[in-house]
Amino acid sequence: MPFLLIAIVLLTRLQAPTEEPVGRPEAGKAFLAGTALSPCVACHGRDGEGGYGPDLAGTRLSFAQFRRAVRVPWGVMPAYTVPQVSDQQLADLRAYFQGLPKAAAPKASAWQGTPQELNSRAVWRVIVPAPLPVLPGASLGQRMAMSGAGCAQCHGPDMDNPRRWAGGAGGDYAWLTSIVYNEGSRSVEAAKDMGTYSRARLPEASLREIWNYMNGELGLRAFMSARAERGAAAGTNATYSVRVRNEGVSGKGLAAEDVQVSLALAPGVTVLAQTGPGAPAGSSTVT
Repeated sequence: MPFLLIAIVLLTRLQAPTEEPVGRPEAGKAFLAGTALSPCVACHGRDGEGGYGPDLAGTRLSFAQFRRAVRVPWGVMPAYTVPQVSDQQLADLRAYFQGLPKAAAPKASAWQGTPQELNSRAVWRVIVPAPLPVLPGASLGQRMAMSGAGCAQCHGPDMDNPRRWAGGAGGDYAWLTSIVYNEGSRSVEAAKDMGTYSRARLPEASLREIWNYMNGELGLRAFMSARAERGAAAGTNATYSVRVRNEGVSGKGLAAEDVQVSLALAPGVTVLAQTGPGAPAGSSTVT
């Protein structure tokens, strides 16, 4: 009889549910502030007020429900793994959202007002239809990227980074599916910030239209980088070297032609001389 009692106690302990982490609202707020362009704020708003995605401010979801919504989403939202956002971070986010007041109204999906309102909290991060380059009569792929799959909320209306990654890797449609559905190796950026889409919520037919928009309408880009390095100084003067590189995969990435480099200089800075291929003759002054 004593042995039976001990076995029951041990079995109960083994089956006890895992304790959920204690949410820290300030840590959740700091997480959002430190990732200002993360998928969280891009779709759900800076303060969880909603936009392309549903509002989260004042959420009544339990921790289990909140975690499931991130790990196994039921909508078009991609799933995020523990290495991307831990359970503790989810608990912190939930605690922060719980303490916020509910939004009075959903954010507008259409552009209504002045250009300054584009970055306000009154509209989606990328609105539909948006100002240039999104025009009336947009293609199906453009509409899917803007609103159907929400790609543009993180990548912008011109899908700048995906086109650069694809161009640098010599990517094709199969490459895109490996990134979106996480079936192959991802770039460092995608592995950190991009969730995994479900084919049930983002069918391949829709993804194909998005690829046609990126590749056929906009065109892929060479994966270029530029870096300004300070060299020797002589009094108040200093020499800077600007190095431009093609970071694409050798033998696969797109070649870059007619590259133009522009530098934002502080007012009052005088350019005494410029050397190197393509440098304009003479000196110029920035005022």
